[in-house]
Amino acid sequence: MLLFPYRIEVFLHVCCLQQRKKLTMTFVDGYSISHKEHVEEEGYDRLEIGKVILENYLHQVLDAGFFHGDPHQGNIMISSGVPYWIDFGMVGRITEANINAIQNLIIAVVQEDVEGLTNAALALGTVKGKLNKSRLMDDLETIISKYMSAGNLEDIDVGILMTELTDLLATYHISVSSEYTMLIRSLVTIEGVLEMFCPELDLFGFLQEKLINRATETSDAKEKMASSVGAVASTAMRTIKIPGLASDVLKNLVKGRQKVVFELSGYEEPLRLMTEMLINLVLAVFACVLFSGSCKLCGMSLPPYVEGVPLVALLGFVASIALAIYSVKKMIKAAGKKK
Repeated sequence: MLLFPYRIEVFLHVCCLQQRKKLTMTFVDGYSISHKEHVEEEGYDRLEIGKVILENYLHQVLDAGFFHGDPHQGNIMISSGVPYWIDFGMVGRITEANINAIQNLIIAVVQEDVEGLTNAALALGTVKGKLNKSRLMDDLETIISKYMSAGNLEDIDVGILMTELTDLLATYHISVSSEYTMLIRSLVTIEGVLEMFCPELDLFGFLQEKLINRATETSDAKEKMASSVGAVASTAMRTIKIPGLASDVLKNLVKGRQKVVFELSGYEEPLRLMTEMLINLVLAVFACVLFSGSCKLCGMSLPPYVEGVPLVALLGFVASIALAIYSVKKMIKAAGKKK
């Protein structure tokens, strides 16, 4: 089975009687990519070959969802200036949902969008237990600052970035699928191979371009990525619209991570008077209830009596009348102060 520059060709021989499939491999007359001196001796451009390898690898992951799980130097051959992939004893598969999550993850890193990065990271894994999302966002913001502070997107090591994100998710008991773990290992391997073969190749730039092309079906994602190509510091873009500090505050408000304290000045006295009136109103209502209850007690046989009226009812009358007079006076007094 060979992966050619822009397509995957699988040679299958179907044994109908035994209902089995056999993968057959084709002999490649060439040499390992580790012998880059042979490439130069034959007059081929290492950078162009590296681009073909990288484009094909990204095609495997982002388009086919089926990729080489162990792309070390010995598994990439050069024959007549054409790279060939061999030894598919370890392959990985990735779902469309995970591909979209990775796309959103890269977009969020470039845009320095902490909330977008958080959502993309959570889409890649399964949360076990209670999640402190606010704290996770703070840690992800630290990772973004680490990779974007250098000011050069070409310096971003995608494999290490993915590894750090996965390790961080693990500390929050968020488990990612084995397919994604294999993809990270594969990505780290191919990055190392290409760095050795042609260190001037910009893997992150190629990844951005690939994602932009892939995002044509999602205009919003395309717009985000297109606006980010060549833009390193999102602070510069924010400054065009509003001052950086105000932008950060607004962003935190949207994320629910900003505490806002409102302080009212000049309303202390009116608020106090309204509170007093409300308390007195409640007392007046309670006095009415107490008076009504005392009236009902008058018709019951509850000794001792005072002039034929149960003592408990009589006490209720006195208390309700006194409370009513007190609360009414207080309300009148508060209304006079308000005027």
